[in-house]
Amino acid sequence: MNVLIVDDNSHAHEWLGSQLKQHSAAMTQLHHAYSLTEAREKVKASKPDLIFLDVELGDGLGFELIESLKDGPTPHVVVISGEIGYASRAFRVAAIDFLAKPFELEHFKEALDRVETAPTKPEQLDFAAEFQKQPGTQKLIIRQANDVHFVEVEDIHYLEAYGNYTDIYGKFGKITTASLLRIISSVLDPFQLHFRIHKTYVVNCNEVAKIDKVKLEVVLKSGTRIPIGPKFKEPFYKKMGL
Repeated sequence: MNVLIVDDNSHAHEWLGSQLKQHSAAMTQLHHAYSLTEAREKVKASKPDLIFLDVELGDGLGFELIESLKDGPTPHVVVISGEIGYASRAFRVAAIDFLAKPFELEHFKEALDRVETAPTKPEQLDFAAEFQKQPGTQKLIIRQANDVHFVEVEDIHYLEAYGNYTDIYGKFGKITTASLLRIISSVLDPFQLHFRIHKTYVVNCNEVAKIDKVKLEVVLKSGTRIPIGPKFKEPFYKKMGL
């Protein structure tokens, strides 16, 4: 696998390069670009299979590079940024994943696994499921295959992740999506209603009926019981005013 890192920060190059060498047996070549202009040149010269692409570069936005990729072979793209608000746009332009800075090794490994287990060509992937806020409302737009769901954020009771998929439960029933829990959670964060209480669960705090501190779990108004992960316990208790 031929990899290109595009970032104007040398520390990002060092960290990503080091982790790729440690965790990617598929990587055969590694290239570096520090600006949008240089990235365009490197794409033409090296024809990468995977690009780790920063959004805010000194001479433009990384999304401009993605637009130019439409005219030739399309590599997988993992968008990286310190601004979580770019996550929704990243998926609208068919990025395979989004990594928030500062990088976390667990999230990096998840992104790498998605790339190495994905079809050879990105266009074979189902990028129809995406999440974004509907401007001027408290609604979330969820595009999934041929369906578009308009969901009130408060109607989302909890989310459960398994592998690269996430189930969204609420008044509407259940929607299964091919997106990571942390990505969906980042879209929900500005509404300040939902909170991650476990590696695989996010709950609507307004739907919590009881917190069992002995069993370390929450009971929702629906009666659903959800475990609280030890490392999420204190931040969650603080969120709930305990």
